[in-house]
Amino acid sequence: MNQPLDILFEDNHVIVINKSASDIVQGDKTGDETLPDKIKAYLKVKYDKPGNVFCGVVHRLDRPTSGAVVFARTSKALERLNAQFRDKETNKVYWAIVEQRPEKDKGVLLEIHLETGRHHQIRCQLAQLGCIIKGDLKYGAKRPNTDGSISLHARELTFTHPTSKESIHIVAPIPSDSLWEALDH
Repeated sequence: MNQPLDILFEDNHVIVINKSASDIVQGDKTGDETLPDKIKAYLKVKYDKPGNVFCGVVHRLDRPTSGAVVFARTSKALERLNAQFRDKETNKVYWAIVEQRPEKDKGVLLEIHLETGRHHQIRCQLAQLGCIIKGDLKYGAKRPNTDGSISLHARELTFTHPTSKESIHIVAPIPSDSLWEALDH
């Protein structure tokens, strides 16, 4: 069923959600309720807003991926945030649990700093290195995760607030899962 929104940051211009792997950012063929729809419903009730509520999609995460995702609450904020993401003025850090360790590195938890925002970039590049993300059947994982997720989490996000110009640094708590929890220390 629908779970409550996990809000990491909220003000009059921006709302940042810790997306679960079951949520979708943009509508698809399933017709499932999108995160923007959930956010609009939440804002409408919280602020007793009549009529339509604005919620602009700034960037996306694949459906099976969890973590921090930013939405704009005003069209001006959307325009300014879109420019930051397009011009790579943001910093994104992802955590991934992979089926096989990278050859040269030690440890079991990967931290990825994104340089571009291409569709499936992390998933594809890790698969090419032989480090398939746990549960990512599309890129060759041996078995699915029981909840349909892949073990890829948008852990940190830093951006400039669209009106105050302050640096906003978000850290998204890891999914509630024994494997993630064992690695978070």
